Amino acid sequence: MISKTLKVSADLDSIDVVIPFVKDILTESGCDKNMILKIRLVVEEIFVNIISYAYEDEVGDCTMEVTVTDSPKVFTMSFKDSGKKYNPLQREEVDLSLDAFKQRVGGYGIHIVKKSVDQLYYKYENDCNILSFSKKLF
Repeated sequence: MISKTLKVSADLDSIDVVIPFVKDILTESGCDKNMILKIRLVVEEIFVNIISYAYEDEVGDCTMEVTVTDSPKVFTMSFKDSGKKYNPLQREEVDLSLDAFKQRVGGYGIHIVKKSVDQLYYKYENDCNILSFSKKLF
């Protein structure tokens, strides 16, 4: 089992730390490039949502905890921030049948996250947003 934690500033510059952190864990776990790219997209989307919605014009911190279990091989990642309470899972689903130009702005990223992971959870606890996802690796 692998278990690692990373705490960074919730700003776009931190993406350069977050992505290698996740990629190294996935590589150590034996993942192929396609799985690494899928999880990278999920991580980027969640992290950018934290920057955009939890903190808006301010900069706060984000703590990420990752575990990879062995049997079955499952990658789990939790994002914890103390920004404004924001549950992206309550966002209205996008209507993919509409013309892209008639769609409301936003919602596509969380739609991609929902379709890319096996489990996705949100809770607000001790004045913190906690968003977690799990993905079977093999």
